[in-house]
Amino acid sequence: SDPNRRSATEPWRPARGRSRRAAEAGAVAPFGIGQGEIAQLFAGGEAGGRAFRWLLNEGRRLPNLADVVAGLGRQLTEGGLPLQRLYLGQRTIHPQMGAIGYLWNKGDGTAQIIEREHSVVTGATYLTSPMRRLYEDGEKLIRRKLIGPEAQLDFPVLHELVETGATDYAIFLLEIDDDARASISMTTHAPQGFSDAEIASVGALMPLLAMAGGSLQGGWISDRLTKSRGARTGRCGVAVFGIGLSAIFIALSTQVASAQLASVVLA
Repeated sequence: SDPNRRSATEPWRPARGRSRRAAEAGAVAPFGIGQGEIAQLFAGGEAGGRAFRWLLNEGRRLPNLADVVAGLGRQLTEGGLPLQRLYLGQRTIHPQMGAIGYLWNKGDGTAQIIEREHSVVTGATYLTSPMRRLYEDGEKLIRRKLIGPEAQLDFPVLHELVETGATDYAIFLLEIDDDARASISMTTHAPQGFSDAEIASVGALMPLLAMAGGSLQGGWISDRLTKSRGARTGRCGVAVFGIGLSAIFIALSTQVASAQLASVVLA
């Protein structure tokens, strides 16, 4: 075995003695986070770096996203970020639900789970939401001041947040394999709102948070199907569906004349 290989249970620590060539090349940290993002983690104070270490060492081992969202909120708050609430929304492949959300308010022990039917994507709430802009228009971040001369309340949900005392709002896209699968939003009630450095610090967490969210979501779908349809469907159905869908696309790719088109089908 490789003597330099780290145990899966060993907390991550930055490598020492990195060569100058690696530094000049902009070496990439674990999970595709580059040096620029690492610098951003600490630009807004302790909160970003504290949350990063927690996600890497503890958060990724939690059994469900509700606990991940609540833990992330606590780490950011204890690190000095003036959070009021976090909301992580994620689209699913569940036959009965189109999306699921996790809402954490400051002081909560865990996050509230909010289930949405497939029809949610045709409703006014979604169609007029910043979440739709992220998923359909390719934006990575939407930031809105909610009070003062710079306030911009161009989404109905922002008016609702103002009524809760929120002063600043940001929503980030979470991408898994370049697919817009989820988003996480945050608000603060601090009079000055978030600083630009704090926004950048939280944004740098997105690659790691997306990976944690994607891996846990598959297990959640399997658990729900097991409860509603039985163990055979829950434990085997998701895997069989994925394998079957892959087989269909592989078969389709053999029927096209263009290699480029076959690549698109397989992708």
